[in-house]
Amino acid sequence: AIKEIVDRSRAGNPLEYVVLVGNDDVIPFFRYPDPAPLGRESEFVPPVLDDTASGASLRLDYILGQDAYGATKEIALQGSIFPIPDLAVGRLVETAGDAVTVIDAYLSTAGGVVMPATAFISSYGFLEDGSEAVRAELAAGLGITGTVNVLIDPADRAPSDPLSWSAADLRAGLLTTRQDLAYLAGHFSASSALAADYTTRFDAREIVLSPLDLRNVIVYSAGCHAGYNIVDAHGVPAITEQPDWAQAFARKGAALIAGAGYQYGDADLTEYAERLYLGFTQQLRQPGAVSIGKALVGAKQGYLADTGVEVDGIFEKTIVQAVVFGLPMLSVEMAGEPAGPAALPPAVTATTAVTSGPGAALALRVADLSVSPLLTPTTKTLTNTVDNTMTLAATYLSGPSGVVGRPGQPLLPLAAYNVSAPGGLAGGVLRGVGFRGGTFTDLPNVFPLVSAPATEVTAVRPVFRSPVYFPVTPWTVNYFDVLADPATGETRLMLTPAQFRSQGADANVGTLRRFDDMNFRLYYSTVLSATALSAPPAIATVSAETDGGSNLQFRVSASDPVAGIQEVWITYATENGSTWQSLSLSQSASEPSLWQGTLALTSGPAGAVRYMVQAANGVGLVTMLTNNGAFFTPGVDPGAPVAPPLATEPIFAQPAQIDLVSPPTSGVYGGAVTYAARLTSGGSPIANAAVAFTLQDQTVTAQTASDGTASATFRLLGTAGEAAIQ
Repeated sequence: AIKEIVDRSRAGNPLEYVVLVGNDDVIPFFRYPDPAPLGRESEFVPPVLDDTASGASLRLDYILGQDAYGATKEIALQGSIFPIPDLAVGRLVETAGDAVTVIDAYLSTAGGVVMPATAFISSYGFLEDGSEAVRAELAAGLGITGTVNVLIDPADRAPSDPLSWSAADLRAGLLTTRQDLAYLAGHFSASSALAADYTTRFDAREIVLSPLDLRNVIVYSAGCHAGYNIVDAHGVPAITEQPDWAQAFARKGAALIAGAGYQYGDADLTEYAERLYLGFTQQLRQPGAVSIGKALVGAKQGYLADTGVEVDGIFEKTIVQAVVFGLPMLSVEMAGEPAGPAALPPAVTATTAVTSGPGAALALRVADLSVSPLLTPTTKTLTNTVDNTMTLAATYLSGPSGVVGRPGQPLLPLAAYNVSAPGGLAGGVLRGVGFRGGTFTDLPNVFPLVSAPATEVTAVRPVFRSPVYFPVTPWTVNYFDVLADPATGETRLMLTPAQFRSQGADANVGTLRRFDDMNFRLYYSTVLSATALSAPPAIATVSAETDGGSNLQFRVSASDPVAGIQEVWITYATENGSTWQSLSLSQSASEPSLWQGTLALTSGPAGAVRYMVQAANGVGLVTMLTNNGAFFTPGVDPGAPVAPPLATEPIFAQPAQIDLVSPPTSGVYGGAVTYAARLTSGGSPIANAAVAFTLQDQTVTAQTASDGTASATFRLLGTAGEAAIQ
């Protein structure tokens, strides 16, 4: 109902801001299922009473967000609804008196604009890189007359190091003299912050008790739950710490921008909350007065538009839960030149109309795009967390648009291209991308650097293994910029031109495939009728057989009853080759769903060919079949029944059983624990088998000895509490 009021008001008025007055019990946050693979909200205990909306939300793993109050567009994302950030939304908490304090502070400014002269940053651990980037932006924004005071500990400094800053250091830096802007990164709860020494704490109530004038100070934080506003009535009497950060800063007339849930960083990249708040800082540096609400919206929109992989999990949570506590129209004006990524130049300047097939009647247009992104290798030395002695050289590639990673997966190079429909194609939308070929170089014996997101402690990297080249589809289309701004937003082809395949099932190294150039066909459509809602083509059967000579005969069955099939092609390479090429197939006159083609084998046997199949329909949607990344082999039916194991493979007369052997039941943080397990079948040990041990977010694979036992050692770096060994 509240959202409907905003929408009705917006229909006849040019709204810029939405201000919510009241906590979650008065004007509720929107609830979304927690999509993150680690740092689930059910792990957070403020504490609050179980029989309250706050308690239910946490226990059932929901995250809180308020962007929907200002959004006109929502999309389905991983089974949930995701609002596209639009109008700036702010919230005044907790009491009427607190809200009045914030309003009075705003009215005391000259037109709601603050001219900052000082800034403060605190940080440690894996948040160091993002904090240093924020420091550089603030220093440039404040200019030579401004001052940026910092408490930034290096990521490799141990909490026990005497140089690690304490709560007293934070108290002195934040509350001795006024800081107009403050970025606080570290481990937080809703009401306190853990210092870099991991021993002392700085509490939110110290903000309230300070005599320092904090009116219109702008604070933003990458700390977990720094933006979790505890509804006073939902807290546990005499136990729940009050006030929380949002209420404490409100009582002083200050603004807070922070996440309502667990916030994340990355061990190697400025990613997740680090990237979002860096973007927020860059937005504040735009010319003229910039409001904190619009700066956060701009940072979120930029974050979404620049993300080179599918937005889900931690990416999604990062955006949804970052909220403004205060008046979103409170503005700052900073000196210095604005920073931030420049707009991408158009990669497509013209399209060609198809002249045959169903696409001709549907005004389908195409453009061929060839790219050769410059990729730079980087090696990082990793230390074994068990004994801190063995080191590994991990490798990744960076692209012209940087590096991207998803939790537990290899870091990938990123090359972004503006593939918006060219100006002459009014209303044109990129509907599909077809891969037509390219060249690549295989780099052997590579240990890939895996993305390691973290919340409360630096994450331990798992070993990544894949029997096929991963990711199977090294590109995605990002529409977030054009969704946020249909008039000037860009449609972006986010290319991650590298793939990794493990050397073996138990190998830690493998082949890193670097694409040197890639060729695509882009399909644009202006159709808005029901035909535009058709599904991508359905590919039913795929086969390739020799004709008894030196030719391969391809047969593909593809159909689309709504938009029709525009074209079908196979893209092929040889096992030891370095080139992908495409062969367009022809539609059978007697059997419209059948597409056929002949490939002359110029070198090597047919069995050395590997191929994938793609099809585009009349509105440009593309389907690609890769046999789950293993690709198709001529003469081999991937759907055929699997043959029984060879005589040399182990066949167990009875089901295999695995049992832990005297497992340890406790350990200290930072210490090592070793687990052993015995694998048997019918009471007899099974040797030379791989056993995977999992403890929290760590997985270690070990091989069984002749007695069937295998062991794995873990460093205890996760959140304290009970955890299952599997």
